[in-house]
Amino acid sequence: ITQKVKTVLKASDGGPYDLVLLTCKAYDLDSAIEAIAPAVGANTTVVPLLNGLRHLDVLDATFGKDKVVGGLARVGVAMTADGVIRHTSPFAAISFGERSAAPARAALTELDAAIKKSGVDGGLNQNIIQDLWDKWIMLCSLAATNCLMRGSSGDILEAYEGQAIVMETVDEGQKVAAAAGHDPGDKG
Repeated sequence: ITQKVKTVLKASDGGPYDLVLLTCKAYDLDSAIEAIAPAVGANTTVVPLLNGLRHLDVLDATFGKDKVVGGLARVGVAMTADGVIRHTSPFAAISFGERSAAPARAALTELDAAIKKSGVDGGLNQNIIQDLWDKWIMLCSLAATNCLMRGSSGDILEAYEGQAIVMETVDEGQKVAAAAGHDPGDKG
């Protein structure tokens, strides 16, 4: 598909906004915060869709924990040399939610309705922090085994004891998550 979107070139144009969807890479977090800061007002909700968890502390320190919720994306994409974003896999999901047991704020219920209308999977997630930890386990396991074994996941799983090594790596990630209070349990 080709999708036209309404964009602004400066966060101060039309802001502050009800909701800011933050989708940068972790290494660009500082410059992204600087760029979105003028868009964040007293009633703005910031929905970060970054991998990992460190960004939550950084965003809390900058904007206040009351403005920052949890969020994650599951999508396979690649950017071509001419800047076109190609969807390279059949899945696409965006999940988000309050980081506490509080009921979802209006900005999130409105985002949930928009996500559902778009046909993208996901939406409001009552346990978004656990979902972030579950994704962290998966990404850390993949990154560790791919880098250390210098191969693709398929190659590693086909190698002698490859599956056992991958499962040991997943188990270690689960132990880290459990120590942080986010044991994935049987679903891990």
